[in-house]
Amino acid sequence: STHVYYQAARRARLILPIGPELRGDLIQKGVDPLRAITLPLGIPSVHELKLPTALRGLRPGETLRLVMAGSINAERGRDIMMQSVAQLRHEGFGVHLELVGANSDQARHCNEQIRARGVQGAVTVRHRVTSHEIPEILGNAHLGLSLLRDSPWAKFNPPTKIYEYLASGLPVVASDVDIH
Repeated sequence: STHVYYQAARRARLILPIGPELRGDLIQKGVDPLRAITLPLGIPSVHELKLPTALRGLRPGETLRLVMAGSINAERGRDIMMQSVAQLRHEGFGVHLELVGANSDQARHCNEQIRARGVQGAVTVRHRVTSHEIPEILGNAHLGLSLLRDSPWAKFNPPTKIYEYLASGLPVVASDVDIH
């Protein structure tokens, strides 16, 4: 599976590794350094980001569409994503986050957070979908998110979402854990 990961990474138009070690590893495995831009975990200010125009179809003034497919919980970055959307909106940026794969409890928690953070309309929570629906969902996004907490299982169990994102040509923002 590691071979497939690097193969997909070499084909991606843009990769945003979180940490210089991951960027170095990707470059060592053949990823073009101009398409691997380090992005620190937790975005202090979007004004500091210099994202290349490789973001699929994003035009000035258009809403940045983010997607996270999988279990929607704290261990997979749910709270960081919600906080980031709230911060981006506060700074005046158009952003929309689509969370795909929530069970009933996860959806309920997300909807409470959406109301508490005042990001109604900026976050969509969807329950699990079929594998046939994933390509269209990813095709409508600009960036795919995989924000795992560092934990023992994050050292050996690569998330399928990374391969799905890369295979669809979707740039990826990933946390700096061993498996990414």
